[in-house]
Amino acid sequence: MPHRSRCSTTLLVCRWLSAGLLCCVIAPTTGFAEPPVPAATAQDLQRRLAEPVSVGWSGSSLRDALLTRARLSGIAMLVDRRIDPGLTVELALAEQPTFVLLEKVAAAHQLGISFFGPVVVVGPPTAMADLRTVATLRQQETQTFPIELRNALARKSPLAWSDLAEPRAMLLQAAAEARLSVANAELLPHDLWPANALPPLTLLERLTLLTAPFDLTFQIDHTTRRLTLRPIDESPRIARSYTPASHAEETFQRWKKLLPEAELRRDGATIIVRARVEDHEKLRPGGSATKPVAASPSGTKPPLTAPERRYTLRLKNKPFAELIKLLRDTHMLPIEVDEAAIRDAGISLDKWTNVEVADATLEELLQQAGAPLGLSVRAEAGKLRIVPAAK
Repeated sequence: MPHRSRCSTTLLVCRWLSAGLLCCVIAPTTGFAEPPVPAATAQDLQRRLAEPVSVGWSGSSLRDALLTRARLSGIAMLVDRRIDPGLTVELALAEQPTFVLLEKVAAAHQLGISFFGPVVVVGPPTAMADLRTVATLRQQETQTFPIELRNALARKSPLAWSDLAEPRAMLLQAAAEARLSVANAELLPHDLWPANALPPLTLLERLTLLTAPFDLTFQIDHTTRRLTLRPIDESPRIARSYTPASHAEETFQRWKKLLPEAELRRDGATIIVRARVEDHEKLRPGGSATKPVAASPSGTKPPLTAPERRYTLRLKNKPFAELIKLLRDTHMLPIEVDEAAIRDAGISLDKWTNVEVADATLEELLQQAGAPLGLSVRAEAGKLRIVPAAK
């Protein structure tokens, strides 16, 4: 199979029915015959989140739109069960990093995002802000465990489940990997989750992702090999001590402004910080909280041009003029329409058309959309021009 650069553009298409306007998101290809395998490491995830995408979403299911976009970008994503499944999304975005897309969606719907290792988790903002901290606290608690149990809890394995899977059953199965019994599994209410597949995570991380959506975490008694579910602390925080090389008071004041939600106090030259994991990451030399950074133009490949991009589109009963307007205006694609010549040929751009393409170029897409109307596509000076078909 020939290699193509990975790029994607999501197209919004709508069809009018007698009952009203029905809108849906049609997913693009990513330049591969199959979507890429999800990022397996946090570093790989950061790179993929920095890659540019374009979307046009209107009236689409928020959950479905996010999961489809993630799959096409090679990103493992978990959408928290506490997100209303009836939420819809309205968003048009052109050639922006994927993490910017996620941030805009989160801001519009008062959601939070956690970059949990190689997985993007979307859910309630406070829960997402605390998620990595909860997982880190559970990991810290294992330091006194026997080495065999510590190794079992640190062992990485994918987390995948089929449609209508029960998280309680998944929890019991995961705990059994470390020969742990679950004392009160009934605290996990009956629930059915849509199918998903996440890359390798430690057993502790998997247990956290299975319990946190229910506002629960767990405590492990290493002597009895028993895991007990319990509510997540109201404000989980991690305390760490830092000793600046110099200017402790100046550093203390600067950190107080940098971390407004953290608790800081001084003990001589030492600064004790009680904060979330992401806040501690900001205190690393030259560091920042885990968040992708858009790729610098220097040393990177230039954006793909319209002829290089690939699209997948299924469309029924859409006015040709509306399709062109969407492609040209929303996605800023180089399309021109010779309206005078088309009008002289007796062709109406308001006539409906049907399209079904997979991994097609923009020219191939437009050719199929315009052919039933008697239209053709010409490539001229870096643009595609819609003209009457030659007779």
